[in-house]
Amino acid sequence: MTWKEVQALHPNRWVLLEAINAHSEDNRHIVEDMTVAGVYETSLEAWQRYHELHRLYPQRDLFPYHTSHSEIDIAERVWIGVRPTT
Repeated sequence: MTWKEVQALHPNRWVLLEAINAHSEDNRHIVEDMTVAGVYETSLEAWQRYHELHRLYPQRDLFPYHTSHSEIDIAERVWIGVRPTT
């Protein structure tokens, strides 16, 4: 599904997206194909669900985003250090 399709199906809503086809380019996360994992009224609900799913499935490429944005613009961050696994 494209971002335009997501916007048409869920206007002015928070969505939890899973990237199906994505790559990195110029320190940006470019998502070409995605699926909607959930639709929410508030950012708090979307982020809570993101954290729940990320704990269960850390390998999935999930991210909350609001459909009012004209395009998906995600900066990649490099994490340095040790993160707990629990």
